[in-house]
Amino acid sequence: MKSTGIVHLMAMLLLKRTRLPLARDVIFAATADEEVGGQLGVGFLLDKHPKKVAAEYVLEEGGFSANRLVSAEGEVHAVSVAQKQVLWLRLSIEGTGGHGSQPTDDNAIAKLAAVLRRIVETPPPKRVEPVLDQMLSRVETLPNNRFANAIQRNTLSLTSLKAGVGQPPKENVIPSLATATIDCRLLPSQPADEFITWVRQTAAEPKLKIEKIHHQPSAPPSSTDTELFRLIESTVARHAPQSKVIPYLTPFGTDGNYFRRPDRQVYGFFPVVMSAEEAMSMHSDAERIPVASIEKGLRIFYEVVAGIAG
Repeated sequence: MKSTGIVHLMAMLLLKRTRLPLARDVIFAATADEEVGGQLGVGFLLDKHPKKVAAEYVLEEGGFSANRLVSAEGEVHAVSVAQKQVLWLRLSIEGTGGHGSQPTDDNAIAKLAAVLRRIVETPPPKRVEPVLDQMLSRVETLPNNRFANAIQRNTLSLTSLKAGVGQPPKENVIPSLATATIDCRLLPSQPADEFITWVRQTAAEPKLKIEKIHHQPSAPPSSTDTELFRLIESTVARHAPQSKVIPYLTPFGTDGNYFRRPDRQVYGFFPVVMSAEEAMSMHSDAERIPVASIEKGLRIFYEVVAGIAG
């Protein structure tokens, strides 16, 4: 999150340069390990050094300010107040190995391919989410894009597929094992074990083995009835009166999940306006951020920090 880190660091430098008298401490925490769960980064800090990051409010990644990303029309500043669960699963099937010249009905690759097709083509179970109801009360309709679609439902993505004997794999050998990983992002109210049961039932393959690689449940959502959330709304309204501020459910995981608890409100807020295409470029080959929007976004972010801490 280099872009978010830059905005946060610049806000800290501006607080210093303007010599703003502070009524609160402002803590800048730059942590590693978030992409693989955060246990060795923020998890370690909160476990071993909680006083270093003790705070009433946390501003973090996960929020987006964009055109037609989470609203069918207009500019929306989506402030993350909750996030989906992260569940990574490894699926594996053992079959009968042998020479490629002698086909077998017990081919591990063929069986796993059939399993993955059934899982991908079957809609996951649905849930009712209060956070989504709160969001939809401010945005009447959501656009039809993969980001907005992911917010509203349980999802899964195929992320790896491995089979073959040797490296590179031998073309004339049938492997006895095929594995795949799936990245599941579950709505906060979805029991993870219940979802795994759905995967197993949908796979309909007795030989399938399912291993839970990682699971991070969702912390309870942060309140929007706070001084900081109202300050975000008023600051955005001053700079961009035509736009809306809405609470929303982040469809991916962040370090904010470690911080979020009833006495500590966590908001994903990044007021750098992007197009929907730019926002959805994250983790892609064309990941990018508009330089022209950074200055205005930094000004809004700094005024929010100065307003709550000054």
